[in-house]
Order: sequence, then C-alpha cells, then structure tokens
Amino acid sequence: MIRGLLIAVPLLLFAGCGGGDSRPSILLVTIDTLRYDAVGCNGGVDADTPRIDGLAAEGVRFTRAQTNCPLTLPSHTTILTGLLPPQHGFRDNDPPAPLPPPEHRSFKTLAERLAASGYATGAFVSASVLAARTGLAYGFDRYEGPNEGVAGELTYAEQRGDATAAAAKSWLETIRRRPFFLWVHFFDPHDPYEPPTAFRTGAQAGSRAAYLSEVSYADACVGMLLDALRENGVAENTLVILTSDHGEGLSEHGEPTHGYLLNETTLRVPLIMRWPGHLDAGEIRRELVGLVDLTPTLLDAAGIEPGGSSLLEPGSERAYVAETLYGYRQMGWAQLFSSRIGDEKLTVGLDGAGARRFDLNADPGEENPLTGDRPEHKANISRYRVLEPMIRDAGEVSPEVRGLPYASGLGRARLLPLPLEENAKLRAPDPAFAAEVDRQKSLIGKVAPGVVEAGLADLARKDPQNPSLPFWRGRNFMAADDPARAYPHFADAFELGLADARVLSLWIRCLLLSGELEKASQLVETETAEVVPDTGLWLMMASVHLARNELEKADHCEVQALRSARTNRERELVSRFRHNLSTGNDK
Repeated sequence: MIRGLLIAVPLLLFAGCGGGDSRPSILLVTIDTLRYDAVGCNGGVDADTPRIDGLAAEGVRFTRAQTNCPLTLPSHTTILTGLLPPQHGFRDNDPPAPLPPPEHRSFKTLAERLAASGYATGAFVSASVLAARTGLAYGFDRYEGPNEGVAGELTYAEQRGDATAAAAKSWLETIRRRPFFLWVHFFDPHDPYEPPTAFRTGAQAGSRAAYLSEVSYADACVGMLLDALRENGVAENTLVILTSDHGEGLSEHGEPTHGYLLNETTLRVPLIMRWPGHLDAGEIRRELVGLVDLTPTLLDAAGIEPGGSSLLEPGSERAYVAETLYGYRQMGWAQLFSSRIGDEKLTVGLDGAGARRFDLNADPGEENPLTGDRPEHKANISRYRVLEPMIRDAGEVSPEVRGLPYASGLGRARLLPLPLEENAKLRAPDPAFAAEVDRQKSLIGKVAPGVVEAGLADLARKDPQNPSLPFWRGRNFMAADDPARAYPHFADAFELGLADARVLSLWIRCLLLSGELEKASQLVETETAEVVPDTGLWLMMASVHLARNELEKADHCEVQALRSARTNRERELVSRFRHNLSTGNDK
C-alpha cells in the first residue's frame, strides 16, 4: 500500500517557501534485455542479482509486467512517453526519422514535463540505439552515451555499465539542491554476452550461463547507483524504478535473442519500485501492468497530472497489446500482434490467418494452444492497430521532419500494420533463420567474400522474398571493394522492401563508384522522393549533382545534409565532402 503519498498538490507548495523543493527525486534504471526470470527475487534459480533482490526487498515487486514491443528503441520510447508504439511512431530500432521537436507533436515526453516543473534531468545510456540522435534527448539537461551508430552498420556502439554508472554518479553529485530525474540504461545483457573478466564463468559463448553472467555484472552496476544515492544523502527521498525494455529468448521457442516473436520470454519484464516511507517494503503486486504505465506513475509521484494509469495505487486489470513489425520490415515476414487479458493471451501472425491462444497460468511455456475463440482478444488488437500517431504539422517543415513515419507520408518504410488478410499470406517469423543471417553477416570482412556470398545466396534461395539477404550480399561486395557486383543487390533489397535512405544511398554510391552516372542520376530523380532523406543520402545526391555540374543543386543537398546530421560522424562526413570540393578531390 501507499503511505503519505502527495498527489496533485499544486507546484506552488513545493517551491519558494524557503525550505526548498520537497518532491521526490526519481531514479529510473532500465537494464536492456533482462528477462523476468533472470532475477533472483523473481525465482531465477541460477541468477546472481543481490543488489536487485535487495531493492525488491525494500520496495514493491510486480510479477506480471509487460512490454508492448520486444525491441530497445520502441520500448524505451514507450517508457519515456507513456504512449504505445503506434502513437509515438517508433516501431523498430532503426526508424527512418527521429522523434520530431516538441512543436511538431501533440505530446510531451516524461523528461520534458518534469523539466518544465523544475526537475533537473539527466540521462546516461549505454548503446547507440538510444543515442541522442533518436530524439529521446528532448527534455534532458544532460544526455550522454555512445552516439556513433548509424543505419546499416553491423553492430551498435556500446559502453560498459560501470562507465555509464560512473558518469551518472558524477552528474548526481552536481544537483543536490533540487529534485532530479535520472535515467540510467545498461546494455550489458544484450547479445553478444561478453561480461568483464571478473564476471566470466567459463560458460560457452551465447549460452544461458554467459547471459546470466552479464546480468550479474549489470546487477553490480545497479549497486553503484544505489550506493551513490546513499552517499549523496538522497536515498530516502528518491523513488527508484528498475525494469527492462524486454527479455531474451535464449533459444526457447526457437528464438535465440528477441524481436521476432511475442512469447513471454521476451514480453515479460521485471519491475521493482522503492520509495521509502511511501511504498511498503517487500510488497508483491500481481495485477497485469505495463511499461506504458511508468510515465503516469512518475508524473503522479512528482505531483503532476499523470494522464494515465499510475502504479502508485493498485488498479484493476486491463488488457495489454504487444506488437513486433521487426521481422516484417527486416525480413519480409508476417507482422505479429498479441493481446493479453489476465493470464490469457492470444497471438496473431504465427499461423497465417489463424491465431494461438494460451492460458499462461496453466501453460507458462506457451506449449499447448487452447481450442475455441475469445472475441475480446481480436477486438483489443483491432483497436490497437488503428491507433493514430500523435504528431502535427509534420509535412510543413524542414527535411528532418518532412515525411516522418507518423505523418501520412510514410513512403515505403514498412512501418504500418498490414491488412490482416495480406499479413496472413506472408511467411511466419523464423528466428532460427534470422540467426543464420546474423551469423553470415558477422563474417563480412573477416573471411573471403566468396564464402559469405555462397552462404547468403543459399539462404536467398530458401527465402527469395527476404530483403535483408540482398542487402547483406551488397555489403559483402562493398567490403570486397567490388561496387559493380554490390549495386544490383542493393537494388533488389530496395525493391523487396528495404526502401529507406540507407539502402538508396548505398545503391547510388556503388553506381557512382562503378562509373554508372546516368543510372545514379535516374535514382535521384525517381526514388529519393519515396524515402526520408538522411545525411548519407543527401551527400550521395550532392555527389550526383556535382558530377553532372549541377552546382546549385549540389550546394542545396550539401546544406540539407548538414541540417539533417545527428551525430559527430555525420557532421564529419559533410565536412569531408566540403573539403574534397575545395581541393578538387573526388573521393
């Protein structure tokens, strides 16, 4: 139960009275890819998580918390906005455009609302998938983390949890005079599982034991944050929430990692809240809740109108819908949606036009589908599928905002639900096949290109409509300095559905390197209007215009490239382009 909770008290009472601001500070910790049962207090028999377990013993532990999408960026955006993926627009880890500025959306993020009410706000993330370039930095006074990951790269930039915790601790030491909102994200349990030496157990790479070693290391990093609260004298008036964005398959249901399926291995997440004097220590809450409830909860604690369901008081059961469009966008496979009501769950997209329904209480492993139907589930999914994005004026502003996936001009970015009858015709998601694609692409640049080409070509024969296979075949030939063999594969990837700026810019680049100026010019004229341009594509367009001696058009594209640059690396690319122009270097 809640004791002594301050709710909806006017902000005037908190400040300007000589005694400072008495509202609670907030520490939000998200541990990427943390399964519910990888935590000791949740029954993880092999788990070694003493700091998380201790936090649960001092607070409230939720046993049925759900994510709405088993992907890092969409899930964290839901955590930080209180909106579902169709509403905030991020439905993949690699969206075609960032979150637009506040003036072009009809909602404010959690950080924006807390900052406006006087909170100091800081975020420290551990992977480039959550970099400031995504737009999640709006509302934060300080936002730090790896920032150089770009579309089409083989891996995400990542930093160890202890470095992230140390940066957060340093920031914490500077803001003692007013309440703070501190978000810290640890990426360590994410694949590949490579813990620091002190946490290695000799477990086989990629195994469950190796994963749990990474979780144990993340637990130690959580301890660094909890110790910092105590050392700075703010632990007693800080609401701590610890959760995950999604779980990990660990090869259950044939899914080694996450993103392709909607089983409880990846949808069920740990959720713990500690607030001394306000939340009862050791309480266990069993109602169905979701990550979408966290923004209303934290606003409620800060005395701000939550605008949603706060977890600070036990609430009634409600349904939760989850989605993954990842397999569709990346592989051309069926989109998946699931509805959960209490302990019953239905998933559509696995069996063509059919669906699978499970009783999670009697069958937690989702092995024995129920017979019969329950119309409420499909009604939940139908309502979810037509949710409208909360963006305005997206088509009237700069190229960074024009054509955003939230507006009508989606182009061909494959980020909207298909009609169910069309979806039913697509291949069911196959995580094991995706894992083999990942294995092949990890070999690019490490083994002879012919070896990789043979492996990817074999996969393409088995799944000829899969757009990722020609994309990685093109990347393989690019790594081998063979652009003439690469560009037809990028053309195939684009036509099969990876119709976005990263593929088009690589296609144009390979054409230019192959001396195919006319073909490159034709792409600029016919295809660039179909995608949301990024820095790389603007520079490729500038290069084509320059080669055609269309200097005014080249200059325009270069200006747009700089305007759309979201990372230091992208700004360096524009600077290099300018330098090459001034020196006459065409490389």
